Amino acid sequence: MRGQYASSTWQTKAQAQAWAAEVEGEIRAGKAIGSTGRRVRDVLQRYADEVAPRNRGARRDGERISLMLSMPLADVPLEDVGNIHVIEYRDARLKKVLPATVRREMNLMGGVFRYAVEEWHWLPENPCKGVRKPPSGKARDRRISDDEIKALMAAAGYREGAQASSTPEQMALAFQLALETAMRAGEILSLEWSQIHLNEGYLTLSTTKNGDARRVPLSQRARQLLTLSAVEGGKVFSINSNQLALSFNYYREKAKLSGFTFHDTRHEAITRLAKKLDVLDLARMTGHRDLRSLQVYYNATASEIAAQLG
Repeated sequence: MRGQYASSTWQTKAQAQAWAAEVEGEIRAGKAIGSTGRRVRDVLQRYADEVAPRNRGARRDGERISLMLSMPLADVPLEDVGNIHVIEYRDARLKKVLPATVRREMNLMGGVFRYAVEEWHWLPENPCKGVRKPPSGKARDRRISDDEIKALMAAAGYREGAQASSTPEQMALAFQLALETAMRAGEILSLEWSQIHLNEGYLTLSTTKNGDARRVPLSQRARQLLTLSAVEGGKVFSINSNQLALSFNYYREKAKLSGFTFHDTRHEAITRLAKKLDVLDLARMTGHRDLRSLQVYYNATASEIAAQLG
């Protein structure tokens, strides 16, 4: 029992039983002293409403929170939530999805509870603290072949050198630009014409995943692709992330392709660029802060990468 109900005295057993039944009912109704009546779902929903929309990746965070709201964790009273509930969530999810997926979900969950502790003062401590996350696992090494690229472009009805205005054409254009620049889908779709410097051969990114602005050099092919967007005005591309994902998935299946995602264009692009650029130039272009993460592309050890930098 919590609060003032933790102890009391009664003259008869019947009085004690009646008191216990009354307190149990109040606890279930969220009315006992020490209880706010809030559950984990209230924290998740408030984060989804107030915080997630301000973040990059808001759509995916929303999807992950919707999943969490459907899990038993969501119905745990807030004052009772602890490590054991997070562990149960982790172990249940590991039976259904890859460890890397669970790790991303737990990263978000930790951030949600951090708001509950530090901003809203709904919790005294973060229940995710001390809970081990699944290992991130081996990085994906999926290459995209020229034949697969051609098949996807054909399925989307893309014609080389033609202006791209429809959703499938814009998807195809974004896909090829990603292969040339190693830019992420969100970075490509957020581009505005004011960021493009075709004559000088570069574009600037002010909003990136790691928060750092960077300059991306443009190959002759990348410059040509950018001139093919038929969008006028501020934005370079007319489609949003949801339209891009739906279009890519549809035409990939239409082309009878599988095993790669739009994001795999980044790995493919970096693999190709590593044959042309030294590690420092590649890191500047792609936004990698830790050069060790690029050593696999050069088939080199960390010490060998350091030696390249002098």
